[in-house]
Amino acid sequence: MTETRAILRSALPLYVTMAVSSASALVSTALLGRHGTASLAAFAVAAAVYVPVVTAVSGVMRGMMPYVTAAHDDPAALRRVLGSGRVLGLGIGGCGALVVLATPAVARASGVDGAAVDGLGPLPLLLAAAVLAQSAGASASSALVALDRGKLVMWAGLSGTAVTVLLSALLTPRTGVVGAGIAMLASAVVVAVVARAGLHRRTGRPGRPDRREIVTLARTGLPMAGTVLVKFAVLSVLTFAAARLGAAQAAAHGIGETLVNLIFTAAVALGQATVPRVSAGAYRAARTAAVLALIGTGTLACVLIAAGRWIVPVFSSDPQLRPDVVVLLPLVGFAVVTDALQAVYGFALLGLRNTLPSLFCTLVFFGLLAAVAVPAAEHGGLPLLWTALGLANLSQAAAKAYFYNRAAGKARERPGRQRQPGRSVDRTG
Repeated sequence: MTETRAILRSALPLYVTMAVSSASALVSTALLGRHGTASLAAFAVAAAVYVPVVTAVSGVMRGMMPYVTAAHDDPAALRRVLGSGRVLGLGIGGCGALVVLATPAVARASGVDGAAVDGLGPLPLLLAAAVLAQSAGASASSALVALDRGKLVMWAGLSGTAVTVLLSALLTPRTGVVGAGIAMLASAVVVAVVARAGLHRRTGRPGRPDRREIVTLARTGLPMAGTVLVKFAVLSVLTFAAARLGAAQAAAHGIGETLVNLIFTAAVALGQATVPRVSAGAYRAARTAAVLALIGTGTLACVLIAAGRWIVPVFSSDPQLRPDVVVLLPLVGFAVVTDALQAVYGFALLGLRNTLPSLFCTLVFFGLLAAVAVPAAEHGGLPLLWTALGLANLSQAAAKAYFYNRAAGKARERPGRQRQPGRSVDRTG
């Protein structure tokens, strides 16, 4: 099997999982919108805290992937890594759950309307429990991806999505945000149970955790989480800059972000599929994945641009807004293609257990983007704002590719030295 086919084979089930999950989220949002504007507003407030927290938790847990790959042929070492990863997941998940529990306080401090805060009800408690379940599921899913068992991740994800859609349809029309929260919690639990069961069949029970291993995994994973949080923060600045231009521009910007997220999942799937290959010494896999991401997201972006006049009405019924979004689509395509490239090289650096450069690049280039966002929007509107976003992504991609190639070159010079948590082993590469 060629390297290209191998990456595609591993990435496809991951892409299916994320695409279906995104679709189910749209269903839940639509059901809340039908229940009432107040319910949708309360859920949006909770999601503004919950989504970054869950994404950060998943980022930390991805830090265990290269270590799982390195230990795949040593059952004792593998079980020890899995045990350490499980403890790390519980710790990170607990911290995330506390943040989500504080959603009402965060919302009030941010000046959110009191009615929206009061509408939260028990939703923060339900979502905090979901974060704990998500951390357990993320630990197992990351290990399965590292072991090239993406189909098990897909079945876990599809099971969780089915639960989300079913419970949302049954509960949300009657109970609003409470039903949505129950559906999300149940989905997270199902994903964690199915993923852990699949991992248990493959590896057996996790071993006893080791403090040094936990620290090593955290050192690799925390910069991944930091990268995600910086990105979320700066994208929020861009949303604020767009909102300053008016309601129509804010809506057009929001539609553009939604379209980017739908296409970007392909790059995340390819990037995750690259991690175990780079970790095993197949350093050219990063370039292959980057080319595949360029072709895949570029093709989807071209389809989006060509069919924009038919796609945009799905997201807006406002005839005055549609032309503004259609004109913006080429820049949306530019932003998502460059975002895909930087993401792939970020995952490739994870495969080398060298994640600090990713955080550094995001801090530098997205920091500059945050500084120019408001002036760019005021002087050039949404086109200049999206151009700045695309250029920031392109700069990140170039910088991460440089750091990756430099680190991979050093790794080639010492192919027999691949560190594992708590010990050193010799591997041929």
